[in-house]
Amino acid sequence: MGKPNIRLNPQVESIRQRTLLGKATELLLSCALLLPQPPELTGRGRRPYDYRIVLVLCVLRVLLRKSYADYETEMRDDKRLTEMLKVNRLPCKSTVNNYAFRFSLSLLTAFNKKLIDAWVKKPVDLLLDASGIRLVGRSIWFCLKTRQKILKKDCDKIHIAVSLCSLLIANFRITTTA
Repeated sequence: MGKPNIRLNPQVESIRQRTLLGKATELLLSCALLLPQPPELTGRGRRPYDYRIVLVLCVLRVLLRKSYADYETEMRDDKRLTEMLKVNRLPCKSTVNNYAFRFSLSLLTAFNKKLIDAWVKKPVDLLLDASGIRLVGRSIWFCLKTRQKILKKDCDKIHIAVSLCSLLIANFRITTTA
């Protein structure tokens, strides 16, 4: 038969999710507001969302393990989020997706540094690691002289520094191996 699934009481789980949402949003928003302000746009048309608020929503969506459809049905209409972020209406799922593709690696690195500085106490013990990421669509080379297949090392390498006390990624960098 197997073991029964152990679940939390729905009321306890709701309280836990509400506490997690409140604390995570407060921490993410305080770090995001340290990033530079978006330029003021003058003229006609719809005003774009503040990229810092959309960045907080993107990280929250990943943190809470929500798909874009779940974001649209559950998070977009949440009164707590609109009050914490001080907006009247949250962006739709396609807007969040479009902004997520526009976030550059340098912006995510800067946000990660602000978040780690707020979360991790100094001094920090770091664990360093580097792993290769194989690129998709690369071929195996065949050497005519030795008649052997040669795996071309055409990979990217990710270097990660993780804090030992909190297990948060303190810094990361992606390099190419050429």
